[in-house]
Amino acid sequence: MKRFFQTLTLLAVFVSCTWAEKYPQMATMVEVQRAVDDALKTTDPKDILVIFDIDSTLIMSKDSALHMTNIIKYRPAIHGHFADLSQDHRNLMLNLCTQRPSQLLDVDTPKVIDYIKNKGIKAIACTAASPGPFKQLNRAEVVRYETLKRYGIDFSGAFPDYADLTLVNVKGFLGRQPVFYQGVLCAAGEKNSPNKGKSVVEFLQTTHTNPKLIIFIDDNKNYLIDLHQAIKMYFPTTQFIGIEFTGELHQRTDFITEEQFVAYWKELATEAQAEIESKMAAPAA
Repeated sequence: MKRFFQTLTLLAVFVSCTWAEKYPQMATMVEVQRAVDDALKTTDPKDILVIFDIDSTLIMSKDSALHMTNIIKYRPAIHGHFADLSQDHRNLMLNLCTQRPSQLLDVDTPKVIDYIKNKGIKAIACTAASPGPFKQLNRAEVVRYETLKRYGIDFSGAFPDYADLTLVNVKGFLGRQPVFYQGVLCAAGEKNSPNKGKSVVEFLQTTHTNPKLIIFIDDNKNYLIDLHQAIKMYFPTTQFIGIEFTGELHQRTDFITEEQFVAYWKELATEAQAEIESKMAAPAA
């Protein structure tokens, strides 16, 4: 039995590596624009859908404890503190991260996105974060849209007939379902599942969209694999280009100590626990 599980583990590693090898790394949006230009040489713009991740791709947090360089450096320090947290608790912590003050990651991003749209290509954003109420926010997806718009990024024209769409057939985090709002798809990350693949597939099916090529830009390789596999299963004739965006790793970040890093994440855990308890205490609708 032990040998069986070892074999499964090796197989999983092999499959992940096989999928991961398909995705080039790019550190700037100018490189992404070049990739789109290359795609246009063989594919009509109306047959292309470009999907951008939001956090650590379009924007990044202003909080140093949320910068990838510090997360990579200090991540082992917080493993023991959060080992007993539920998956819902961890997911909520990550959702709270998306509500922290942010900044544009690459100054060329608005210009590149406008360039893509002006070519006649549909472009949207997709985040693993959940829609709906969080703390004082009534609709987190509206805040996500408004945050991007403040930086000159607007995806609302891609699917004007579906400006506010709930994807009722996808199971979401904490009972929430993915929402597509003004070009921003909040995938409501499900427990133990990236959920971007399911959400994008459901969105395409609901909007009767069948692109010949999807270009997906994300800083997380797992999300690239997740969406690639989902497209391969449900849209087998659609080509897929996945781009691992590494721009945040090249950004300067303020130095913080390990103690400051751990304290920041402990505070996030406390906020998440309070949010979970408030939801459990709320009367059923």
